[in-house]
Amino acid sequence: MPNATYTPLDEATLDMLRWFFYRTGIQPSAVEGDVLRTIFEAVGFEIEDLTARFDQELERAVPEAAFRAFGLPRETAVAAVTTLRFSRSSAAPEPYLIPAGTRAQTPSGVRFETTSDATIPLNETFVDVPARAVEPGSAGNVPAGTVTELVDLIPGVEQVTNPQPAVGGRDEEALEDQIARFARFFTGLQKGTLQSLEAAALEATSPAGERVTQVLARDITRDPSLPPAVVRLYVDNGSASVTPEMVDYLRTALDAGRPAGVSLEVIAAAPKYVDIRFQVDGSDEALAACYEAARQHVRDLQIGQKLSRENLIAALTVAHPDVREITLIEPAADVPVAPGERAVVGVLEGSTS
Repeated sequence: MPNATYTPLDEATLDMLRWFFYRTGIQPSAVEGDVLRTIFEAVGFEIEDLTARFDQELERAVPEAAFRAFGLPRETAVAAVTTLRFSRSSAAPEPYLIPAGTRAQTPSGVRFETTSDATIPLNETFVDVPARAVEPGSAGNVPAGTVTELVDLIPGVEQVTNPQPAVGGRDEEALEDQIARFARFFTGLQKGTLQSLEAAALEATSPAGERVTQVLARDITRDPSLPPAVVRLYVDNGSASVTPEMVDYLRTALDAGRPAGVSLEVIAAAPKYVDIRFQVDGSDEALAACYEAARQHVRDLQIGQKLSRENLIAALTVAHPDVREITLIEPAADVPVAPGERAVVGVLEGSTS
């Protein structure tokens, strides 16, 4: 990274006062409030602001230029897609139009809108319509059966749901994620290794826009229970379950990168449900923060990574300044997680003491 150009206000002002004395031979006043000093300080403030902005932009631009040189620009946020089923309890006495842009949402407020016109036909009870999340990002990756509230009321339509999970939603790529993807790019250049297969799986995007966020590759050297010449890839997307279509797509997409004579298996990681119960000595705000901290701690665990009771207590303890003490009732011990599993929150109960 090039040297920083940032110049603080005091340093810039002092340099201008020295330069003025050098050029004119007149000793400027060092008293704050002096007219000449005030003018120099006004310029110095602008210098401080401009050099700080320049360094910030330079810090962002240099790695971005390197990424673009290798064809790896920052990934923008993408909206999740799904199918919405609009239905009624009895056969339609006439066709009911559902215009493009009709909105529905989950109980938590994640909204979706239809992307084309559709009609419940005469004597039918439902119609399926393609839809996408109103707001791009991973929050739109919701499970099947969760989009259940009509935002826009349509005559003749009584219910809405999503028979399939919403997939393909992606947040704008953070710099650290872009750096990790950059590293995977070079790892993937070496074909046939477990690391290259993991990197390729993380880079793959299905035609439906679905991606995985976690991959664990195993062979006989990592798992002696596996037969020789078998590589098993466990995949997960961190929210909704990886669909069978994505598993099939990965199996096909990665086939060219497997070592010769090796059989490649792609398996969606199974959820390992973990019940969490705790008491917090603190405020209601601390309790709410502990709920979110517990969810986030489990979300951050990798495929096959055990849930450490000690680490969970630590995460809850620092969740909010009002937390004075945490009593973790469940789990009572570390929770082992098999290589083909990923820890998922089951029952989550907390209370204040």
